[in-house]
Amino acid sequence: MSLVEEKIRFTVRQWSSMYRGRVSYLFETPEERIEQGATNVYPSASTIKLLIAVEACRQIDSGVILVQQTIAVKQSDLVGGDGILHVYPYLPTVTVKELVLLMLILSDNTATNMLIDLLGQDRIQACINDLGLENTQLNRQMMDAQAAVEGRDNVITAADLLTCLKVLYREDVLSKDSRDFLKGSLLNQRMRDKLPSMLNEECFILNKPGHLRGITHDCGVLVTHHKRCYAVVLIDGLEHNEYGRRLIADLGRIISEVLTQ
Repeated sequence: MSLVEEKIRFTVRQWSSMYRGRVSYLFETPEERIEQGATNVYPSASTIKLLIAVEACRQIDSGVILVQQTIAVKQSDLVGGDGILHVYPYLPTVTVKELVLLMLILSDNTATNMLIDLLGQDRIQACINDLGLENTQLNRQMMDAQAAVEGRDNVITAADLLTCLKVLYREDVLSKDSRDFLKGSLLNQRMRDKLPSMLNEECFILNKPGHLRGITHDCGVLVTHHKRCYAVVLIDGLEHNEYGRRLIADLGRIISEVLTQ
């Protein structure tokens, strides 16, 4: 067992001795893969938005939709939770590019639902299947409380999220323009209180977090000038989300310290 794996496992054990919650994680560099419960299924929260963004870019690349295509914002589209579109009900139209940016950078739920309607929920699930994500399902739109009560939740695993993150660097799924667009969007992520919050100053991250009551996740690519690490941490069963946030921040710090040694 490597020193970094020892640090990660010790940190998670110490946390688990103090707090209630289920933790899965997966960290991968070219030299090492460190994991616990990587195939355990969790409610996805907003991490599923990364898959929606990939399908949006697939449809842009294939010409099904246009990046500057405008879409009317209807009053019936507006939902609460994360984001800003619901507090700007007078905004008449947005472009596809703006919807993806809002979804990734601010985790905007209205933008996400508009994209699901535009792209097609079945086509997003087909994209998930094409990527080989066996345990990921998009079963409902954001803020659909009734669907959640009925058990139709969106689910994901750490292993599936890591595969999705690798799409940012693969040349066989998306065009270079689409990959650069997604990487730039995630680099400008505004929710930076988990994996990014205690990074070594020589390290930067492209990340997409997610949270619901009792659930807090983050996934991303930690990068230095010569190293890259894919990182996913999923936590549920929390009494208070802050407890999970602190653990994810600690794990991000440990990984960044190793990458910059």
